Amino acid sequence: TGPYVDAAGNNAAENAARPDAYGIKLIGNYELFDQIGKRAAGHNSQLTRADGSRYLVYHQRFEIKPQLEAHEVRVHQQFLNEEQWPVTAVYEYRGEQPAHYTSEEVTGSYEFINHGNKTDGDMLPTGMVTLEADHTVTGDLTGTWEQTDSGRGYDYVTITAGDVTWKGYFFLQHKENAEELPAMTFSAIGSDNTCIWGSRIDPENHQMIAQMAANYIGRSIPKIPEENLILPDMVMGCQIVWSSSDESVVSADGTITWPSE
Repeated sequence: TGPYVDAAGNNAAENAARPDAYGIKLIGNYELFDQIGKRAAGHNSQLTRADGSRYLVYHQRFEIKPQLEAHEVRVHQQFLNEEQWPVTAVYEYRGEQPAHYTSEEVTGSYEFINHGNKTDGDMLPTGMVTLEADHTVTGDLTGTWEQTDSGRGYDYVTITAGDVTWKGYFFLQHKENAEELPAMTFSAIGSDNTCIWGSRIDPENHQMIAQMAANYIGRSIPKIPEENLILPDMVMGCQIVWSSSDESVVSADGTITWPSE
């Protein structure tokens, strides 16, 4: 009989004024490296089998131009997190099952998607986070992470950044491209109703690492600076060398020559 609340504790009966602020957004519009962009996940249904396994079934459009009406039916598995919310896996169902993993298997840098709360049609930015061996999180999210046994045959992950805590699981999955080897992923639901996904970056895929490092640098440097730039010399193991096309405006070390008033 209720009340029915979301992960942030909001009462579903009070959502008329600000619907974006209520409920857990499962999937937004996103694109991962070397994979076609995904749009407009919708008309979803959850299938729960007699053995307790859960599947999210929905239709999916794609980031193609011109945008067409074509779509496909997709199936992603869902697994319960520590708070008993069904959390959607990053990649489509291929018969895999999550398991227990060593810390070496889950540490490293990940492509990162925060699906947020908005219900607009914009593509979400693809970021980068690193789960460090000392259990800190660096990159586009800074905080801490923890891996624990769920008691269900797989490992929970808890990520905390500021006043938000995301709870989910690790899952070794095949990507939705031609790569033969699977990638470690994490998927989690936050105390702010957001879902976050991570797909581990293969340390041997130098093209991917270079592209992700370039994307990270592009996001971290302000387009309209208000102070001297902090230019990193190392990102994701890539050594960065800077040069300037006009040293009279900004030097290779990020020092800006401001115009006189």
